Amino acid sequence: MKFFMKNKILQLVLLLLFVLPQYNFGQNERKKLYRVYGTQTVMQRLKTSTNYQEKLNTIEKDVSDFKINGKYKNIRIPIVFHLLYNEQKDLKVEKEIFKQIELLNNDFGAGEKIKVKSKALVVEKFDKKMAKMDLEFCLAEGKGKIKGPGIIWKPVGSRIWNTANDMKSAKNGGSDPWDTDEYLNVWVCQMENDTAGYAQMPGGPAMTDGIVIDFDFFASIYYSKPPFNKGKTLSHLVGSYLGLYELWNEKTPCADDGVADTPIHNAPNHGRAEIYRHISLCDGNPVEMNMNIMDNSDDESVFLLTEGQKYRIQSVLSDKGLRKNLIKGNSNCGKNAVESHATETREQTKPDNKIMAENTINIDIVPNPASNGISLKLISEILLQDEMTVIIYNESGKIVSNHKYVPSHGNEYQMDVSNMPNGKYFVAVKIGELQTSETLIIIK
Repeated sequence: MKFFMKNKILQLVLLLLFVLPQYNFGQNERKKLYRVYGTQTVMQRLKTSTNYQEKLNTIEKDVSDFKINGKYKNIRIPIVFHLLYNEQKDLKVEKEIFKQIELLNNDFGAGEKIKVKSKALVVEKFDKKMAKMDLEFCLAEGKGKIKGPGIIWKPVGSRIWNTANDMKSAKNGGSDPWDTDEYLNVWVCQMENDTAGYAQMPGGPAMTDGIVIDFDFFASIYYSKPPFNKGKTLSHLVGSYLGLYELWNEKTPCADDGVADTPIHNAPNHGRAEIYRHISLCDGNPVEMNMNIMDNSDDESVFLLTEGQKYRIQSVLSDKGLRKNLIKGNSNCGKNAVESHATETREQTKPDNKIMAENTINIDIVPNPASNGISLKLISEILLQDEMTVIIYNESGKIVSNHKYVPSHGNEYQMDVSNMPNGKYFVAVKIGELQTSETLIIIK
C-alpha cells in the first residue's frame, strides 16, 4: 500500500512539473524571458539582395586606414525616436526617452561607466582594454519642413512587427524616418516573439537605415522589464549601427568580429556575467568577454567597450567613414527638447493617467528664472508622506542633479542650483506613483 501511494505521489509530482511550465498564468500579459537580436538575420538578407557585403568590406579598409592616420574626435549624435504605441497598453512617457539618452551617454563616453564584479575582468586584464568611445547622444531637432523635437508618437493599435522594416514606412503603417544620413532613427514598437530589436549596420539602404527596439527592452523605468531594464539593449544596437559586429556569429560560430582585443565567442552569453568565468569552445579556448556591451549578458552585467571597438566606431564616423554625416549632430540637436518634455509630462499628470492613479501633484518653482537657489513647492490636494525624488535634466537629457527629500512641513523644499550653467532645464518630481515636471531657466 505504501509503495502504491508513493508511486501515485511521484506520478503527481512529475505531472505538475510537466504541466505547470506549460500553463501561462498571465495569458493576457506579454512576457519576455529571453533577449534575441535580429541584426544578423537582417544583415544576411541584405547581403543576398544588394551590394551590402561590399560596403561591409569598406568598413574593414576604413578601420585599417584609421589606425594609421585617423584621430579620435568627440562626436555628438542626434537621435529621432519613433514610438509606435498601443493606446490601450503603452503609456506616452517622454521621460523614458531622456533616461535612455542618459544611459547611452554613460556607455559611450559622455558619462561615467559603472564596473561590475567579474572574475574575468581583472584576471584576464579586460579592464586594461576598456575605452571611452568619445560619443554623446542628444535628442534631435527638426529643420526645414520638419519642426520640433525628434519624438514621434504614433498609435498603431496592437500591431506586432517583424524584421521586414514595415515600421519604418508610413505607407506600411509605421513612421517615415528623418534624413537617415544625418540622424540616427530609432523605432520603438512591439516586436514578435522574443526579438529585442535589430540594427542596420553602415552601408545599407537609406530608407531602412536605423535601429528598431521592442518596448520591453527600452530605457529603464516604465517600459522595460528585468533583467533587461538598464538600457543596454539600445547600447548594443547602437554598437551594431556604428559598425561593431556582435561577439558571436550565428551562421559561422567562432567567426572573428574584426576587433583584435575581443576574444572569439562561440555563442551569445546569457545571465549575470559577474558570477562565472566562461571558457569559449573556439580554438584556443579563450575566456569570453561576457561583460562586453556587444555580448548578450543581463543588463546589470555589461558595461565594457574596448580600444579596438573604439577604432571601428570612430573610423565609421570619420571624414571618410560610411556615417560621416552624423558628425553634423551638434547643429541637429534639439534646442526646445526640454520644454517639449515638460509639456508632455504635464499632460501625463491628468487624473485619468495610469501612472498618476486618481490623484495629481504640481510644482511651483520660485524664482524662475533663477541664479543661485530655488524654492520648490509641491501643490497637492492629498497628504504627501512618501520620500520625494527630484531629478534635473539639461537640454541633452543628461541628469545634472538627482536628490531625495523626506516629507517637509508645508511641502516646500530649498535647492541649490548655483553650480548649474545658464540654460534651460527640466525638473522632474516623483513621489510614490505620483509625478510631475516643470521647466527651469538658469540666468546669471
